[in-house]
Amino acid sequence: MAGPNYKYYIRSIDVTNDAGVAVVAETDFLGCDFVDYFSVAKIEGKWMIVNKTYTCTGLTPKPLRLGYWKIRGLIAPVRYVLEYLGVPYVEEMYEQGDAPDFDRSCWFNVKEKMGLDFPNLPYLIDKDVKITESSAIFRYVSNEYGPSDFNGKTDADKAHVDMMFGVVSDIKSAATGHCYGSGDRNAIIEISNRMEGVQKFLGDKKFIVGDYVTWVDFFIFEQIELFDYVSEGAFTKKYPGLAAYHHRIASLPKFSEYYKSDKFMKKPFNNKIAKIN
Repeated sequence: MAGPNYKYYIRSIDVTNDAGVAVVAETDFLGCDFVDYFSVAKIEGKWMIVNKTYTCTGLTPKPLRLGYWKIRGLIAPVRYVLEYLGVPYVEEMYEQGDAPDFDRSCWFNVKEKMGLDFPNLPYLIDKDVKITESSAIFRYVSNEYGPSDFNGKTDADKAHVDMMFGVVSDIKSAATGHCYGSGDRNAIIEISNRMEGVQKFLGDKKFIVGDYVTWVDFFIFEQIELFDYVSEGAFTKKYPGLAAYHHRIASLPKFSEYYKSDKFMKKPFNNKIAKIN
């Protein structure tokens, strides 16, 4: 069976009169890479395969696995980082049931069978590495696949990356509480004003710690998206510095292609039980 990264190409075709041989290379088929040798013959005017031999040239590395609810939530910025870095991954999405039960058995039925030390969503599985907690997933992806400065170039920049993750995490938690609890858009808009400090810290820098991208830029990007959605566009009008910053991130190579594609999940931000999605 073809895997998620299955590809093939024709390496060569050699034909003499009504007989020939075609050589095809395949990747990620049944978890392996193959080279296939097809003997073909022209029989009654039609080319037909009369024999096939093949050899396995190696095992196909399994892509990184990302598991979460079928929403944006905590995992969206991790998706953005993976897309920006060009890291192949597959998503294992769990969909909460509809009202009134909002059934979550799709996750609970497999939760203890995943081999996770602390079973939870989101999770990341990459070869022998199994991680839960979104902050740990961010740092793993950054360290394993990002450029050397993706956590920050200097010790001060690295500290600022962690600081901004903490600051915006607190803002996000406060807003998410109302998304699931009160459903009060005005309360969320009031919370969004705490992003004024983020805009002030950004200043005239291109990205949050300087002229280069770090993983926390994508985390802040997602929070801007949420506040702009809740406020129906008023947030980015009120904070033009953050609007311009958002545009710069949305225009980054690779991420820009993803952001404009059908693969990008526009909604929902939260699970079905939430009052604001």
